[in-house]
Amino acid sequence: MAGRLYSTRQQKRRSALLRRASVLALALALIIFLLGLNGRRPLGAARAPAESGAGRIVSVLSMPVRGAENLSRSVGAHFGTVAENERLAAEVTRLKQVEGQILSLREQVSYLETILNTDIETVAKEKRIAARAVSEVRGPFVQSALINAGAAKGVSSGDAVMTVNGIYGRVVRSGNSSARVLLLTDLSSRIAVMSQRSRGRAILSGDNTVAPSLEFRRDGDWQIGDRIVTSGDDGILPRGLPVGEVFAEGNKLRAKLFTDVAPVDWIWVAPFAPVQRPEDDPAPAPDVPTPDDSAADAPLPGESDAP
Repeated sequence: MAGRLYSTRQQKRRSALLRRASVLALALALIIFLLGLNGRRPLGAARAPAESGAGRIVSVLSMPVRGAENLSRSVGAHFGTVAENERLAAEVTRLKQVEGQILSLREQVSYLETILNTDIETVAKEKRIAARAVSEVRGPFVQSALINAGAAKGVSSGDAVMTVNGIYGRVVRSGNSSARVLLLTDLSSRIAVMSQRSRGRAILSGDNTVAPSLEFRRDGDWQIGDRIVTSGDDGILPRGLPVGEVFAEGNKLRAKLFTDVAPVDWIWVAPFAPVQRPEDDPAPAPDVPTPDDSAADAPLPGESDAP
């Protein structure tokens, strides 16, 4: 019982001391505040050393925290570098395989050119006309663009307009310093394409959507994911220009265009000389002698070349 009373007294004393300390701290804070209203800086001489000392203490105490942060950052950077190196190694391996395929195809093309005595048509063009594409707001087509290159630079109607990803459209009208490009997505656009895997032919028809449809397919060997290129059957565009990939929308096959992955700004025009029709480039007529010339040149009966 006596111990319990002693404990109760101790608690009361502590509570009283805490109240007195709180009142004293509050009074001191009030006095400092009132002194500061007159422009004075109470305890100004002791403030700078206290702040400096507190800064040093906090700096020392935060060193383990900064060390742990730096260590965590270094470990993350290390694992990120390892993953990037693995990705680059895989990319180098893939590029080596692609390089080998390109070299093999180049040898095959060279061999075919030798035995056929002709030039095999390829997509690569030595002459490229660089230009900048600007979307056309008011024009005869819904999906068209204007480029700042025209006939003065060699641009003519029917030329293919390319981006780094694939074909963008074709020139439908060429002025002196500008040209109008009909995009593949326009309702009036029709180009001949084929599946690079199966060589199946089709017509890529624009319908003012971002994914033109594949119409008039000649065979049923079309699969989702097939790479689409121009076939050159229309005699307007060269063969092998990258167009897009096949995907299905309901019962209809459409093309996800390669040029739809990024905004189009700079393009180039690839001039193309299609195969001329025989009527447009007739062969010269053979020099056949007329009957009168043959009769005049023939010797008369009884005549001889001998004197």
